[in-house]
Amino acid sequence: MATGFRLSDPQEYRRGVVLGLTLAEVLVLLVFLLLLSMAALLLRKERERDVLLLRLDHYTTMFQPLTKALASRGMPVDDTDGLASLIERGSEAESLRTRLKEARQQLDAAAAKAAQLSTENETLAAVLERIPGSPGQPPKERIDNLVRRAAANEALAAFLEHLPGGPAQPPQEKLDNLVKRAAANEGAIANLTGQNNQMRTELLRVKGNGGSGLPYCWAFPDGKAQYMLKVEMLDDGVIVRDIDPRVRAEDPVWQMLDAVTRERLMPLVTFLNQVAPLQARASTDRCRYSILVVDSTGRTNKPGYKDSMGRLWTAFNIHEVSR
Repeated sequence: MATGFRLSDPQEYRRGVVLGLTLAEVLVLLVFLLLLSMAALLLRKERERDVLLLRLDHYTTMFQPLTKALASRGMPVDDTDGLASLIERGSEAESLRTRLKEARQQLDAAAAKAAQLSTENETLAAVLERIPGSPGQPPKERIDNLVRRAAANEALAAFLEHLPGGPAQPPQEKLDNLVKRAAANEGAIANLTGQNNQMRTELLRVKGNGGSGLPYCWAFPDGKAQYMLKVEMLDDGVIVRDIDPRVRAEDPVWQMLDAVTRERLMPLVTFLNQVAPLQARASTDRCRYSILVVDSTGRTNKPGYKDSMGRLWTAFNIHEVSR
């Protein structure tokens, strides 16, 4: 395309171009955009002015009867805008009055609730004063004691209902009969216990050391056994302790017990493995060493207690003691 002139260097022309436009063209576009923005603002202002004029005409029409009435009474209104402002404030005041009325109703309801709670607290305080207890005892402690007594009374009533006796028999008579039966049972148990101990003593006398027929490895001059260790039996193992003072402290047999774990819970099998050398020594000497045993097993674990006692009897002479 012929333009009538020829650039000496196209690169120099392209140096003044922004997005394919020259600086003059860019400036013209910016001016055009500014004019469009100004036109939009002017249109917006004109629309707002038209809306305000419509509102003014509406207020003038709406207030015209009022202004005429006021003028007829000698109170001409020159400022219609001020009158509209007063009416708007009046509507706001009415809203405030409504909110104030609601707040007063809520306050009255809260005061009635507080009065009801105060009455309930006074009644509760009067009830707490009648609950038996010491003068300085806290109310909660009194209530806890009352609940425990009520539970105990209910348990006693249920117990009395299950006591053997006739339906019309008084509870006191039932209790007396139960006490007499308990006393008779205690006497029978004492007799059976004495007979059992007597039979055990006779059995030991006939069969010898723990029913094995073997003498004690260590014994006092009067024939009583000398005990080496104290073993506490638990549901999940044993705890071994030394007896103070140690008997025959210089005897080399004690070296066979150096490997025994003291003052710590361990399985019974572990303890029997640790005293295996001492048991072998006793088998060689044809005697038995003696230990003290404390039963700390649970009341419902009698099978475990019997099994543990049987295992200990295979290695030692046992004498049960309390803690």
